[in-house]
Amino acid sequence: MQNIFWKTKKFLAVLLSSVLAVLCAACTNSAGTGAASAVSGPAQLETLALPETFVPFACSASDFLNWQCTADDASFSAQGNTLYLEKSGSKTAVLQFGAALTPCAYIGNALYLHSSGDLYRLVIDANGNYDSSAFSLVYDSPSIPVYLEENKMLLRVLGTQNAFWRVLDTQTGEGTVAEDYNGYVDEENTPSGIVSAEQAQQTARAEIQKETYASVRGGYTFTTLNATVLMYKPDLTFGRQDRSWSYRNASPYCWCVCVVADNAASAPAFTCYINGDSGAVAYVAYCAD
Repeated sequence: MQNIFWKTKKFLAVLLSSVLAVLCAACTNSAGTGAASAVSGPAQLETLALPETFVPFACSASDFLNWQCTADDASFSAQGNTLYLEKSGSKTAVLQFGAALTPCAYIGNALYLHSSGDLYRLVIDANGNYDSSAFSLVYDSPSIPVYLEENKMLLRVLGTQNAFWRVLDTQTGEGTVAEDYNGYVDEENTPSGIVSAEQAQQTARAEIQKETYASVRGGYTFTTLNATVLMYKPDLTFGRQDRSWSYRNASPYCWCVCVVADNAASAPAFTCYINGDSGAVAYVAYCAD
């Protein structure tokens, strides 16, 4: 697989950095359970010390990987070391951590947060009910989950000049070098049975005309194709992104279609990831210039 699909990270970084550009943070315990409390003062909030041990957990390709850190109709964010839940127009402080953490993904029933040095996992639901005993260390580097398989999680490690990825075994906590991930596929090696590049381009162009993106389109029209690349087990969040929308997980083969503004002095662009198996939109990113 490596020889067929994998080229170089350098090529990928140059390509995707040109059409995207750091994932905007849309998301910006003794044993037992806790619940959200009204924002009336930090003294009411439980403070969780940062865990130092890994606790096995399950994941699969069917778990929705949500980088907007939303669960049903609730969304999570953090300010300093305080975790907040926003729901039905109100924002509630849920708990405090022993240090400042940044939410980076919500997967299954757990929120993933990273510090300047580590990645953590907190089991918490859409009402802010959390399990402090299940607060655990996931990986000993600041990182973000970017692709899921059966009890395997692809992590992009943050804070380095050159991006690199690790595959985490969620049953053992062992991290290994990611090889057959986030590569591009040559035309001659494109598998049969997936949607065509032309179909993916049509879907991408139609997607960005939706009302969802009206506020970022501004007065521009977007029809000019900049790049169309078939990716294998992609990291949808790689590169600079000023806005992003998560709809479903990427399939193993996924088209990356970049559409730039027509006749624009700068280069605002949408990048749409289209699943190769179904033709459905998985993820959309917008870069202002």
